Amino acid sequence: MLRVNQLRTLLQECQDEIPGINRNELVLDDSELTNFLKDFKVTDNCMLIGVMPQFNVKGQEDSIQFVNQLQFMVVKKSADKDFKNQDEYLQMFHDTQALMMLLVGKLLGEKLEDLCGDFSNIVEESISIYPVWRKAQCNGWALEIDLLS
Repeated sequence: MLRVNQLRTLLQECQDEIPGINRNELVLDDSELTNFLKDFKVTDNCMLIGVMPQFNVKGQEDSIQFVNQLQFMVVKKSADKDFKNQDEYLQMFHDTQALMMLLVGKLLGEKLEDLCGDFSNIVEESISIYPVWRKAQCNGWALEIDLLS
């Protein structure tokens, strides 16, 4: 089972290594996320959010593995009035998508670099990326990914 502090360390490493991510937070659920995002300032853009994982178990008695269901978001604070037109709105998704792809690269790189480490058992087939919009005045992308441990 992935430990909370391992996830916090990963979030900080991602912030340190991915130019353009200026803040990170680990939240428990959607309600806590909304509280963090409402205090998030436009000057803090962009933010990496990790959501506390859910855990399932797979396997039999002596070969049990935890399936850590991880979720990350890369979001940018903005109000509808900040966009003069649809092109500016779509550009914001383009910019945050580029950061999301760097995050995916970082996670997959962790798997390759540390074959026995915490993130060596990422399940690539589980990767799901989708847009997030107007969540506490934030827009961007969410990533869901499974990790076996």
